[in-house]
Amino acid sequence: MKTLLLALTIVASALPSYALACSPAYPDESMAHESKGLFVGTAVSSRWSDERPHLNVRVKVTEVLRGKASGEIFAISPCALPINDGERVVVVQYEDGKYDYDHVVYPADMAEKVFRAGLRAGH
Repeated sequence: MKTLLLALTIVASALPSYALACSPAYPDESMAHESKGLFVGTAVSSRWSDERPHLNVRVKVTEVLRGKASGEIFAISPCALPINDGERVVVVQYEDGKYDYDHVVYPADMAEKVFRAGLRAGH
């Protein structure tokens, strides 16, 4: 247990300070219903922003669950979630002005089931 805590401390201290911030929160069912758009796709490329504390991700849209989108969209990854090129992802489009960004990307293995359940339940 001490080894695990030490390892986590070392990893956390190696991250840039902005990588520890978390906005918006981890996905839940209500986010799906409150979203302007919800899309499934593949991460094409990603890089850390020079101006803001987040990862910029370019996503090729493969499925529209809610709203309108086609081709590629740009999104940010919250909470320093790593997004790898080629990874299946889910993008949430927020109402204009809710945040200082409109699209947020999550790894599909973390968010897809949650968002699909939220759409079915109407939360």
